[in-house]
Amino acid sequence: MNKHKQLSLITFFTFLMGAASFMFWGVFYEQHLLQKEQMQLFLLSFDFLIQHLTVQGGFSIYLDEFFTQFFGLPFIGSVVITISLVVLQQLTLKLFSYYSSNSTYLLLSFLPALAYWALLCNDFYYLSGIFGVIIALSFALVYLSISKITYRQK
Repeated sequence: MNKHKQLSLITFFTFLMGAASFMFWGVFYEQHLLQKEQMQLFLLSFDFLIQHLTVQGGFSIYLDEFFTQFFGLPFIGSVVITISLVVLQQLTLKLFSYYSSNSTYLLLSFLPALAYWALLCNDFYYLSGIFGVIIALSFALVYLSISKITYRQK
C-alpha cells in the first residue's frame, strides 16, 4: 500500500472514531457525563494543586478533575473525551510509525483508544488514566526524537 493511501486510510478511521465518540458521549451516553460531574469537586487553589502533586499520578488526577467539571455540559464533555481519545490514538500511531510502516501495525494504534473508551463507560473510571498514558507516550516520543544517541546514554 502506498504512503498516500495509507495516510488517507488512517485519517479516515481517526475521523470515524472521533465522530462516533462525539456522538456516543454527547447524545447517547450524556447522563453518564452528568453523573460523573456531580461526583467531583474541583477547587481552583494552590493548596488543592499541591495536595494533588504530592501523590503519585497527582498531576493526571488534577487534570482529570479540572476537565471533569466541564461534564455538566454534555457537549463540552464529549469534546473533551473525544479529543483525549484522538490524541491517545495519534500518539500511539506516531510511536508505532517509529518502528514499522506496515498498515496492519498502524491500525493497531486504535486499540488503546478503543480500550479506554470502554473503560470510561465504567462509573468508577476517570480520565486520569488516559491523561497518564498521554503524558507517558509524549515523553517516550520526546525521548525517541533526540537525534544524538550520546544524549540518550547514561
